Amino acid sequence: MRFSLSATIRKKLRESYTMDVYTHRPVEMKLRSIEHVLPVSFVKDRLPQIDPLHLFITDSRVNSFRKNYRFGGIPEQSVEDKWECFTENYRDHKRRLFCPGKGHRLVAHTMWKMMHKYPHLQQEEDQFFESWEIWQEWLKRPWTPIEKWMWSKAKDFQHR
Repeated sequence: MRFSLSATIRKKLRESYTMDVYTHRPVEMKLRSIEHVLPVSFVKDRLPQIDPLHLFITDSRVNSFRKNYRFGGIPEQSVEDKWECFTENYRDHKRRLFCPGKGHRLVAHTMWKMMHKYPHLQQEEDQFFESWEIWQEWLKRPWTPIEKWMWSKAKDFQHR
């Protein structure tokens, strides 16, 4: 069962964030979509679905492009053969993988926080990342200034 956010929460999220979580580009208000970094189709519980900790703004076209695919890394060779590209983001439709152009550290950290907050999600870990190694590699990357800003917004929003 999927739970929806209230209109008030959706409005506040759209107004609070101005940058796309996966491209770090500004998003026009009319194109802002709320992205669940942890796909709600894999989460049956209400609280993780509506937890602001993993809700970010993305361009609605990028959100559509990502679908509910797992996060994956792009191999150096033959990217063109398997991966589609849209606004610096890549997806492999056949393997149902998505690799954001930016935001790797923020995505990995968000997933880590959600799994610690909701331990039962750890059983679904393989649904979120292509491999443990990719997740760990993303966690080791340095925070970008935009990722830090987005994470501070997520924490602030959660405590409202």
